[in-house]
Amino acid sequence: MGATVRLDVPQAIHLGYPNQIRLTQREPGDAFYVSRDLVNPPAGTNGIFVYNGTTNLPQMMTLGTGLQFSGNSIVSAPAYSLPAAKTVAMDTAFQCADTSKGCIISVTVGSTASLSLSGGTANTADMVIGTTSGIGSTGGTTWARYRSTLTGTLVAGLAVNTDGNQTFEFKLPAGAYGAVRTTGGSPAIVLATEQTTN
Repeated sequence: MGATVRLDVPQAIHLGYPNQIRLTQREPGDAFYVSRDLVNPPAGTNGIFVYNGTTNLPQMMTLGTGLQFSGNSIVSAPAYSLPAAKTVAMDTAFQCADTSKGCIISVTVGSTASLSLSGGTANTADMVIGTTSGIGSTGGTTWARYRSTLTGTLVAGLAVNTDGNQTFEFKLPAGAYGAVRTTGGSPAIVLATEQTTN
């Protein structure tokens, strides 16, 4: 009688990790199912399952720039950040905080116009965008104007004052400069904020 030999083959040891995902897929020859272990995205990063048409394998992918999850949908992420305080001075060029990106800088210009027996006042300014820091005083392209005036004739003993505020949005490309340039009277910066691109 022939001898019987017993071979003990150890089972493969699978070293997993927390939150690992394993899927079952039919193998290409359609003979049996095989397990596929997906590589999770980095901790704290959202991911989605996809079928890779090149490899015919399931895959985990992360969302690209400009996309985010909203409930059960993938939607466009806000193009700009929340507004942050920005220091802007009259007749002085300014740029985005990160000059490698575009941004929106909102500037509120204000002034007080007066009318008295000696005459009235006119407060005016140009909103300018350009490619050099000299646009605080010259050059650039004027794309909007501020104007707050009070003129006319008064009778003796009267005087009239009026405040005028207006907000302008500078949409600056990367590396560009903006400026609020005085063209008459005494306009001033009341408030300025910046929203950077994501």
